[in-house]
Formats: sequence, structure tokens, C-alpha cells
Amino acid sequence: MKKYLLALLVIAAALAGCDEIVYKIELQPKGDKIIRTLTAWRSSSNAAGGKQNLKSLDAAELEAIAKAYSQAKPGDDVKKPTFTGTFAGVMPNDVGGAGRYNRFESKMGVASSYIERFRGNDRPGEVIEASLKAVDELTDILIGFLESQMGAKPGFAELRKFMNSELRKDLKNLSVYSYMLSNPSRLNWLDADKDAQAVQQAEVLGRAASYLIERNYIKPSQLPLFRRHVISDKDPKAGLPLIVKSLEARAGIPNKNMMPHLAALLTDGTKMQEAFSEYVKTTPQYKKAVKELKPPAGDDPKSEPAPSPETLVIEPLLKKAVHFNIEFGSRRLDLRLATSREPDATNGKWNPKEGAVTWNGALTERNKETTVLPEICYAVWSEPNEKFQKAKFGKVILTGKDLMDYCLWRNGLRDDEIKLWEARLAKLKPGWNIPSSDPKDRQKYVEEGFKLLREAMRREKPKDKPAD
Repeated sequence: MKKYLLALLVIAAALAGCDEIVYKIELQPKGDKIIRTLTAWRSSSNAAGGKQNLKSLDAAELEAIAKAYSQAKPGDDVKKPTFTGTFAGVMPNDVGGAGRYNRFESKMGVASSYIERFRGNDRPGEVIEASLKAVDELTDILIGFLESQMGAKPGFAELRKFMNSELRKDLKNLSVYSYMLSNPSRLNWLDADKDAQAVQQAEVLGRAASYLIERNYIKPSQLPLFRRHVISDKDPKAGLPLIVKSLEARAGIPNKNMMPHLAALLTDGTKMQEAFSEYVKTTPQYKKAVKELKPPAGDDPKSEPAPSPETLVIEPLLKKAVHFNIEFGSRRLDLRLATSREPDATNGKWNPKEGAVTWNGALTERNKETTVLPEICYAVWSEPNEKFQKAKFGKVILTGKDLMDYCLWRNGLRDDEIKLWEARLAKLKPGWNIPSSDPKDRQKYVEEGFKLLREAMRREKPKDKPAD
């Protein structure tokens, strides 16, 4: 039933048309600073593919963006506002998130790095901890409910023991799998033509299915029936016997009369729903939730119906335990970073014609609680000082990741170490102490000699200054 309701909501949203919010960011490094230009707009279109209409962004959001750029909030008549600013180091919190641009200079060349997260929840440890706690509470409620209905039946002790140990652990593992399912790696940044997220989500589903099969919850021969009755939810009552049989096989209950009692309870939907609601009212979670309820608006205490026990207790716990993230509407990030060279490392898509790295993907809603990980964009690139390196070594020997490593190392030296290193570099000339005239030998000797020079530099301690 819930799936049908969800489908109707999706269809209704599509027929009514949907709003898409686009955040287009252009990044242009300039020395140790970066010029950032953000253009943001909202557009709406209907399902018939009509012309898109531009709308103003939410006033509070426009104000937050304008504040990040130290600009005045644009008027309501500006449907596609643009904000520009120059930043050193820390990126502005305009779209929502945090980021940095760093530049490490040296005589050998320059290394630059950019990384930024956008929205989402960057505290997975807290999310998973809350999920596992919710699973514990749901399991306790389920055990308590079944005990209230059939605790005196022969064989319930074995069922309780199974639910309190194996089932509790299995549900926690499945909760983590659901978190993995809703947070695939953002490989879709790299190639929009390959649905990397779908592939990874299918892999997680395969892991979960394998987990259930190995623990005798599902037999391979039952997969078609589970797909039809349990997953598709087209005939829930027909799926209940499968669930009971799975529990029976997994729990290993010796008393065969226990499972028919459980099946009878589960298949009588109305009776079970009423009994379950009454039991939930006796739980500490329900009593706490009732105390935290806000009083109804207005003078009439009956102006709004009281929430059901399921709404107050079960649904919030399920929301924490099972990660099923779906949001109506759309928020899209289009990001472009100009770089002097092809990045040595990035999760974006390099465009050699434009000399830029691009990212394009969906964002979660601003300031909304979510368990979805943030979108992360990063790029690392380096540009050798060819003139200096040729003057010292006869050719360029430090590029790419090696140059990045050198720049980080060089910028980590103390002042006294810098003097020693600069003195060594000043003495270097092309062809220094190279025993062979073969070009390959010369290149190898220079590269290995340079590494040895750095190692010697690391070991050599600056001389103590004479006492005054």
C-alpha cells in the first residue's frame, strides 16, 4: 500500500510540474587566490515539456548567498542573480558546505589543490550509531509485543532468544547495508554516460541478498516469490507465510506449534494492528513522545487528531534504522574549475579543450536533516618551472605527483633548513658529476641524485649558531 501511495505522489508531482534549482559555480585560480562566480536560479516546467519559467530563489537563501559574497541581496525581479568574489584559502559557504583552495610555491614549480563538500551529512559515525540504537529499540518493541500476545505458548523462549541475539544482529547489519545503499560513491561525477551509482547500488543489494541467503532467511528457490510478494508488495498476505517460514528456518525452534501461532497472528492484519497499537502505548518511547508533543493550536483541544502510536514511535525509529532517501524537487550543482594542467588526481571530469575540470550532480535540500553523505569535489594539479629545472638539471625532472610531493616537502622546511637547501640548489648545474653521456643514464642519475640530495638534506642538521 505504501508503495502505491508513493507512486501516486510521484505521478502527482510530475503532473503538477517540478522546480529545479541550479547552482552554477565557476572557479578561476589567480595566484594564491581564487575567483569564484556563482549563478543560481530556479526554473519550473510541466510534464508536457512546456517552456521553463524562471522564478526567484527563496529570499532567505538569496540573503545567505549574498552575505557569503559581501553583496547586497538582489531584488525580487532578478530571476538569475550572479555573485562574484575573490577568496584566499577558505571557500565561502554559499551553496552550503565547506572547502579550501591551496597553492604551494617553490622554485621547482607550483602545486595547487582544491577540495569542497556540498551539503549532506558529514557525520556517518553519528548516523550509524543512531541507526543501530533505533534497531535495538525496534527489536525490543517487537519482542515485547510478541511476548504480550504469545509469551505463554510452548517454544516462545526459543523464539525470544533468537530475536534477542541473532535477529537483532542481523537487523543491525541490514541497517548498515541500507546506509551503504543510499550513499554510493560519487563516481557519476566522472562519466555521466555510465550509471555508476546504479551499479554500486545493485552491488549493495547483492551483498544484502547474499547475507540473507547465507543465514537461511531466504532460499534461492524462494527469490521469485520474495520478489513478487515481499519486495513488490502486491500481495502482502501471500508474503507473510514466506516470512514465517524464513524465521522458522533461521531460528531453529524445536516446537513446531510456535510458528503456526505466529503465522495466525501476523496474517490477521486488523487484529494484529490493533493489538500492536495498544502495546506501543505501554512502551517508554511512547510515553516520552507524548510528553514532548506540542499542544494543539487554538482554543479547541480537539482541533487536530492525536498522532497514532505508530506515527509517534515506530515511524521515527524506522526512519533512523532504514535509510531510504527520496526528495521531491531537484537541486543541481554545475561546477567548473580552471586548471593550468591536467590534474594529477581528481574525481571530476577533465576537459582538455576548456582546460577545466567539471562536476555535475544532485544536492540535498539546504538546512534539511539528512543521512546522505555530502558531495565532495576535489582536484590536485601541479605546474613545473621548466626554466629553473632546465637550468639546474638540463631538463625537467619534477612533474605531476612528484612535484606535488616536493612542493609540500619544501613548504614544510624550517627557516634554517631552507637556507641549507637553497645553498645546495645554488651549486647545482646541468651535467653535475654525471659519469655517463648516455641520455637515459644521465636522466636516471640526475633523478636518483636529486632524491639522494633530499635524503641527505633530511639527515643533515643545521649548525648551531655561535653563542653571543
